[in-house]
Amino acid sequence: MLLTLFLTCFVSLAAATVLLLAFGDRLRVANRFLGLAVGVVLAVGAGEAAARLWRLDPMPVLAAEALLVVVAAVVVAARPLWNPVGQVFLASFAAAALAYLAFAADVTFAGGLSPAGVAASALLLVLEASALLLSGSFAFESCDVLCRVRWARPQPRFDPDYRPKVSLHVPAYNEPPDMLIETIRSLDRLDCRRPV
Repeated sequence: MLLTLFLTCFVSLAAATVLLLAFGDRLRVANRFLGLAVGVVLAVGAGEAAARLWRLDPMPVLAAEALLVVVAAVVVAARPLWNPVGQVFLASFAAAALAYLAFAADVTFAGGLSPAGVAASALLLVLEASALLLSGSFAFESCDVLCRVRWARPQPRFDPDYRPKVSLHVPAYNEPPDMLIETIRSLDRLDCRRPV
């Protein structure tokens, strides 16, 4: 059952990745209903594709589709400023990661391994969970940049009186003193308020 869950989520993740690469930064619409609708369509499509590709039992496939829809609903509610492509990608990634970790934990602790095998597999499971957490963080940050439709923070107003601090560095070693003095005087005459 857990393998079927993971395979269905994997197909959904593959399809969502293709969508993200094709339309991730081009789609400028953020709508919760649309995001949930795309998530449902992707979940059902992934379930059908996985069932036909690997001849899977329909009940675990239905459970995987339900997992994908529930995770999509959570992501859509949490990220309303993302476009639907980013929402379904992150939902597919999270569902696939959860399904994989559940499958790996089942193999580790209920797979009939020897005590040494369980210990080694448990260590591998911890490392895989850490790697998935790091990958999830990168996926979240990437989606936040690519798929955000509008920013919550307002743009600052232009202030014509603002003068940023400027630091100039002059690399000099064993230069003639007259040339260095002339360079410093030339830099002192620069005015950042006047266009060059």
